Amino acid sequence: MRWWRERLRSGTAPGLTGRAYRIVGSFADADDVVQEAWLRWHAADQADIDNPDAWLNTVVSRLAIDRLRQRKRDEERTRGRGSRHRSSNGPPTRPTSPNCPT
Repeated sequence: MRWWRERLRSGTAPGLTGRAYRIVGSFADADDVVQEAWLRWHAADQADIDNPDAWLNTVVSRLAIDRLRQRKRDEERTRGRGSRHRSSNGPPTRPTSPNCPT
């Protein structure tokens, strides 16, 4: 944790946000990715990490790619859902009711 605080003070952490942004294309998603990387850094056994910079860059890159893949899956799912509800037989018709004259 001390190492992470030093990186925040020295300005290395914004580089991680920039890396994430270049992958996901959104500052909000990039910030989320860096926060998730921080949580993983905090939970990791830091004594086993030989090169913290490389570890963080790898984790941020992988999380950003995962975020991008999830976004693509969500878009495909949403697009698929919309096409199932549309009729391909022509223009939409007005609902009919026995009380409405046609």
